[in-house]
Amino acid sequence: MNTITVTFFKSNTFNEITWYMNIYFVGAYLRLYADDWSKRLSFSVKWLLIFVALSFLSIALLDVVGMRLHKGWAFSYYFMIDSSKILAFFVSIGVFLFFKNLPMRHSHFINVVAKTTFGVLLIHAHSDAMRTLLWKHLADVPSLLHASTPVLVLHAMIWAPLVFIVCSALDYLRICYLEPPVMNYIYKNSDAIETRTNRMILKLRMMGKRIREL
Repeated sequence: MNTITVTFFKSNTFNEITWYMNIYFVGAYLRLYADDWSKRLSFSVKWLLIFVALSFLSIALLDVVGMRLHKGWAFSYYFMIDSSKILAFFVSIGVFLFFKNLPMRHSHFINVVAKTTFGVLLIHAHSDAMRTLLWKHLADVPSLLHASTPVLVLHAMIWAPLVFIVCSALDYLRICYLEPPVMNYIYKNSDAIETRTNRMILKLRMMGKRIREL
């Protein structure tokens, strides 16, 4: 639903977090309940290729329309850019199905890195301040607006893996050293925490009731 509202009604209600939640829920549904068609590697490859081709086609068509209407460069990528756009959604599902059906042996390293990916998103993209610091001041992306293609490719090949590695390492440290004591405390004191939380909620409700009565 949010993919439709964001794409065709320009809704600004949803952000990167809701986008990844949608992808997670759809992926979980396909993994648990979808029929045999979702388990075939050939199907996932065809799905991915079709929607990647449609994405390129949409960019080319909107680029032509944008030049005639004197739109900015971002207009060409309308169906792919930002969170929850419809073609980005279907390409993401294709990527998920492809790797789900790809015959791979168990890899401890991949599973460890996979646990940090949500942390990578939160660290580098969830805050406007962090995005400004990272991409504008550190990576200096705005200065590359008119750079040559080789420079752009080299810059992306350096900065994209570097950002992922650093953010993944930070979240791995959180998982190893911060999460265990915090979660152990919550488990041991869950009854007391629940009681205090309920008391706080009750006090807030009483305050709200008194305010309405004024």
